[in-house]
Amino acid sequence: MNMYRSTLSVNGEIAKELLALAREKNMTLFSLTNQILETAILLMKMGVDFQGLRNLVGVMKILRDVDAVVIPSDFLDKLILELYKNNAKDLQNAFKQIGIELAEYFKLEAMDIEKLVSLAQTLSNFFPLKRVSLRRLNHTTYELSAVGVGGRIESTTCVYYFVEGVLEKYGLEIQDKTISKGLINVKFSEKF
Repeated sequence: MNMYRSTLSVNGEIAKELLALAREKNMTLFSLTNQILETAILLMKMGVDFQGLRNLVGVMKILRDVDAVVIPSDFLDKLILELYKNNAKDLQNAFKQIGIELAEYFKLEAMDIEKLVSLAQTLSNFFPLKRVSLRRLNHTTYELSAVGVGGRIESTTCVYYFVEGVLEKYGLEIQDKTISKGLINVKFSEKF
């Protein structure tokens, strides 16, 4: 291991936090800062920017708080298909209810729709989502597009109901929607 000696300047509050964390973890400041910098560099090389790093922490807190379990998407698609065959309406309602409940957790990290979409973009790193984007159409109306939300139309429909529940909890009303296998496009606005 090559060592390079340099002086790094940091904000005084950050320096205090680093020192306290080093003591708490029983580490040297040298070791702690190197691990932090190494991890940050690795994530940034993977394309995660600074806001993405903050979102990643928020996402990890949410996943831990709700005891989330990650399973292969093909397996989930098959489960959803079987449940959908038995009672589609109950399954859709269950997904909407999950959306409403999880929105409470999302609000801890993302108070408005722009921050929520940023959080969703970070979540897409953990799930088969390919892309989530938000476009403001006018002062009160938005368009949300999500690509890669299910390998079957039944799965995509369930994800739509999850999104509907989240938007409802954020006080937003869906105006129009397009759902096809793997793609959701929703126009929504603030409730008046």
